[in-house]
Amino acid sequence: MSSSINIKDWNTWNKFIESCLCSKKEFTIRFGILMLINKYIDHQIDYALQLLKKVDCNKYYVRMSVAWLLSTAAIKYFNKVLIFCKSCKDNVILKMTLRKMKDSYRISVDKITKFTKIL
Repeated sequence: MSSSINIKDWNTWNKFIESCLCSKKEFTIRFGILMLINKYIDHQIDYALQLLKKVDCNKYYVRMSVAWLLSTAAIKYFNKVLIFCKSCKDNVILKMTLRKMKDSYRISVDKITKFTKIL
């Protein structure tokens, strides 16, 4: 499957991903977040972050996928991710995000240090 989406397909994808993120099933939510990483992170980061606010699940795999999305988005959109994370009330997700950032070779030490200050 190609990672590009035609304009006419956005509405269909939006509805599908939103339904996944509103699910009560852990792995359905995780799938929706992974689709955000795969399809939205490069072109629709504001929309992806907005949808993340709707996720309401404290299961490990959901939290880890949120951290994965945030750490991946931070490579190109660090300031937007930082603003989003400052309003995040889930310290587990923030700590997971920091760990994923530290594991990445694409995020500078300065940015990691800056992110650490919000914890």
